[in-house]
Amino acid sequence: MQPDPQQVKSLIDELGLQNLSQDDKDKLNIKLAQILQNQIFAEIMHRLSDDEKAELNSLSETGDDQQIGEYINSHVPDLEKLSTQAYTNLKKEMMETSDMVKDMLKSQPDSNPIPENQEQHWQS
Repeated sequence: MQPDPQQVKSLIDELGLQNLSQDDKDKLNIKLAQILQNQIFAEIMHRLSDDEKAELNSLSETGDDQQIGEYINSHVPDLEKLSTQAYTNLKKEMMETSDMVKDMLKSQPDSNPIPENQEQHWQS
């Protein structure tokens, strides 16, 4: 159920964030992978019946990742498609947000947005 690390790296590049420091890229990689994993898990849980959720919960208490993966694969046959859709949705959302920020930056006046008389008020 882990997101594809190459997809996450690709998303960073597509957002134009390849110039971030390696440390920041690593942090962003982790965060994006967590978001994807949470979205995929939420969709899996949405699809399972209450009995299946209880069974999955019991499996997760054993900590056997292979058994958990097999259980999920057997109960969510389109897991690959679900993962791809989660990635596509996150990418779209991130691109829209990126575009909004770029548009906001373009529309900002070059001068100080705080009138001079208000600047003094904030400084006192």
